[in-house]
Amino acid sequence: MAEKDNTHTDTAGGKREDEFRLLHEELTAAYEEITASEEELRQQCDELLRREEDIRRQNSILTSLHETAMGLMKRVALKDVLTAIVSHANDLIGTSHGFINILDAEQGVFERKVGLGHYAQDIGRKIKLTEGFGGQVYKSGAITVVDDYSASNRRLDGSFFDHINQVVLVPLKRDDTVIAIFGLSFLEPDRSFSDQEISLLVQFAQLASMALDNALLVDSLEKELRERRVQEQKNWRLAYYDSLTGLPNRAYVYARLAEEFDKEGRGKTSGAILHIDLDDLKLINDTLGHSIGDEIIVKAGEYIVAGAGEHALVARIAGDEFMILLVGESDREKVAHIADTVVRQLSREYAIGESRVHMSGSIGIAFYPDDGDTAADVLKKADLALHEAKISGKNTWRFCKAKLQIVAYENMVLKQELREAIEHEELSLYYQPIVDAGSGRIVSFEALLRWTNSAYGAVPPSRFIPLAEENDTIQRVGKWVIEEACRFARQLAEMGKYDIRVSVNVSPRQIIADDFVAVVCQAIDRAGISPSQLEVEITENALIASLEDSTQKLRELRNIGVGLSLDDFGTGYSSLTYLRNLPVGTLKIDKSFIDPMVSDAVQLQFICSIVNMAHVLGLTVVAEGVETEEQLAKLVQCQCDFIQGYVFSRPLAEKEAILLTFNKDLFAKV
Repeated sequence: MAEKDNTHTDTAGGKREDEFRLLHEELTAAYEEITASEEELRQQCDELLRREEDIRRQNSILTSLHETAMGLMKRVALKDVLTAIVSHANDLIGTSHGFINILDAEQGVFERKVGLGHYAQDIGRKIKLTEGFGGQVYKSGAITVVDDYSASNRRLDGSFFDHINQVVLVPLKRDDTVIAIFGLSFLEPDRSFSDQEISLLVQFAQLASMALDNALLVDSLEKELRERRVQEQKNWRLAYYDSLTGLPNRAYVYARLAEEFDKEGRGKTSGAILHIDLDDLKLINDTLGHSIGDEIIVKAGEYIVAGAGEHALVARIAGDEFMILLVGESDREKVAHIADTVVRQLSREYAIGESRVHMSGSIGIAFYPDDGDTAADVLKKADLALHEAKISGKNTWRFCKAKLQIVAYENMVLKQELREAIEHEELSLYYQPIVDAGSGRIVSFEALLRWTNSAYGAVPPSRFIPLAEENDTIQRVGKWVIEEACRFARQLAEMGKYDIRVSVNVSPRQIIADDFVAVVCQAIDRAGISPSQLEVEITENALIASLEDSTQKLRELRNIGVGLSLDDFGTGYSSLTYLRNLPVGTLKIDKSFIDPMVSDAVQLQFICSIVNMAHVLGLTVVAEGVETEEQLAKLVQCQCDFIQGYVFSRPLAEKEAILLTFNKDLFAKV
């Protein structure tokens, strides 16, 4: 019985032991599971802490980049943006040494525009695109870190770079093209760029590239707005200023006049216009050259400005023409005083290099609104007044007068009438004899053109010849004169007067015509006369219009036997060299030299000198405009060859001239 109880007890005890052991195992497993869970939680907590730190650090970086971007985007001036890029990059990394180089593709270089810290002394350096580490960055387009830069064999030359330890070079791009490189440096041997800092610079470079691209675009636009403003200014000066004198030109003064007449339409303005023309500048251009003429124009402009006063607008409106605009000036006495002053300023010797030339100017004056209610009217009146000053002897000024308008209208009508004068048989030739001073025999006749118009009656040559030249009818009229003179010479020849020449005057426009020689030759052939029966008279003005060409044409005429004479000698710019080169055989002394010779011993001696000089050159001399016996006697005393003037005969109609040829000694008549 007792044995049974022990067995039961042992069995129960073993069962509890197993339960305890199982419970212990379960508790151990639970503890281990809790411990593992606790470790996992700890690891998760650590990870969360690391993530929080990364987020905090990333937020700090993003905040810094955002602030940097905002700082960059606020700037538009290129220099400010470049400085900000380097400055912000320095702040992000924690260095004081940085620079930025801008690409200059045309020159093939990078130019250092900004330098901070150590690089402040290196601004302006130009680095070839293939040079140094910058060339490597330009080629690859990738960020580059250089360790121990001072010892590198690819560093730039110069002791400046001896103290630099580590350098990072960061490209700034437009699309995939490098447009700039910024660099940061550490001078301390123990400092270097971390991967995180490099990553940060890559992000920063994206922002900086956008800011730089915008700044370059703005800079480019500003530069374009500036070559445009400069070009507009140049274009404006070209359009409104004279390049030779620097004075306003025709367009400027006409625009100013338009403004004045816009005010005048509201009754708010008045003023005066002075139209100025230099006297005989064309002669200077043709004899001394256009460069001398240009220098005279420049000096004349200075003299006009000095004479016009500080409140006047002075402009050069054409070759040798100037204009003075006096806004608000209606006092005629004041304007006359200004005109007097300008005329005196212009009338002087102009020293041009080794040449000294006397010049003068003429002025026409008109007032607005008195002389016209439009700019065109007033300018026309000033031009008419200038013409009046010219025909009054030049070197003077004239106010516009009502009669000038009448003259202008008459000139317009006469020009039209002149076109039909030949068809209406209104033209005729009168002939004045030229007499041998020794024998009293007629040696030639000068053919003088006359015009009798049905409406205006006898129109003097001094009036209609300039009009014929202006409307180019001079060619037709001149051809008619030559043909009529040759016909008259034919009549003389038929009466046995082969030795009497007929001379005709030719104008500058005739002699420069391409067919001038042909016209003369055809007239000679048509009349059936010897070329020696015709003489062509030219003035110095006619020659100077085209000296070389004119001289060649005259030589052609001389070679076939046509006589040549130089008319109005002494009134132009004659010189011995000039005379020796001309193919003329006769000089005609102008009447203005003859008139004072009786009462002026110096003038007489002067005429005698002209005669002697001509004889030395192998020329004969004709004295024009001889009216008195005293003049005749003095000229004979001076051994003048031929005499022309009222002392023998006025110009005669054709029949009267023929009858005069039968008078063998006109001295007997005197």
